[in-house]
Amino acid sequence: MRAFIAAEIPEEIRAGLLACQQELQASRPPVRWVPHLQLHVTLKFLGEIKPEQQEAIAQAVAQVAQAHAGFSAEVRGLGGFPNLHRPSILWAGLSTGREDFIALADSLEKAFRPLGFSPESRPFHPHITLGRVKSPRGIEALGKQIEENVAKEIGRFDVRDLVFFQSLLSSSGAEHRPLQRLALACKAGKPSAENR
Repeated sequence: MRAFIAAEIPEEIRAGLLACQQELQASRPPVRWVPHLQLHVTLKFLGEIKPEQQEAIAQAVAQVAQAHAGFSAEVRGLGGFPNLHRPSILWAGLSTGREDFIALADSLEKAFRPLGFSPESRPFHPHITLGRVKSPRGIEALGKQIEENVAKEIGRFDVRDLVFFQSLLSSSGAEHRPLQRLALACKAGKPSAENR
């Protein structure tokens, strides 16, 4: 099965991101939009894993979660990878909490290396994927819309746990199912082994 580790975002932030998606759809760009219930912050994509790897993966994520305190994050600004002239991915950025997300992703990379997972080839850029561009045709208007929203404030939320997700692919797209939620240590620095 395909799997990844992510931070979930609350409904009020997803609703704000859905409004952004709807605004960007006005020019009818050739984009496959991420369903709003599946919006999240990916910290480590694992790809295909075997059922017998699940326990070791959950243990690795739990160790990382216990070593990091919960934190506040702010979703702000829109952008595109690799750039806004020919974007392939459209995203919402993270300002406050950015360094915390980078630290989590770095710890996950280190934790998964002994389990045989390849490290990411590119630096980690905290973001929430909004859509994937299917064709460069008519993308100029979309790029201009995004440039007008580079500082758009979407909202703040608290990051309290890491989620081990299964990704199920079908003809209608991917469905993400949480397998485990592993609590981050409390703000005061006392580790939490909560596993709900």
